[in-house]
Amino acid sequence: MARPAIAQECTQASDDIGPPAPAAPPPQAALPHPITFFVTGRERTEVLRALRALHRDRTVALLRALGIEPA
Repeated sequence: MARPAIAQECTQASDDIGPPAPAAPPPQAALPHPITFFVTGRERTEVLRALRALHRDRTVALLRALGIEPA
């Protein structure tokens, strides 16, 4: 008979506390946005090779190639 009482106490204790509130979402402008364009397989290989020469992170490499300062 002790088990139901313990289970009831655990349930009541967790019900009183409740789950934590979710964190506020980041601003929409701060979220990453995809860029999609199509090239041939050979062009893709060349693009990736060129980007890799600038930086191992493709996003950083593309921004550098375009002369854009990362945000």
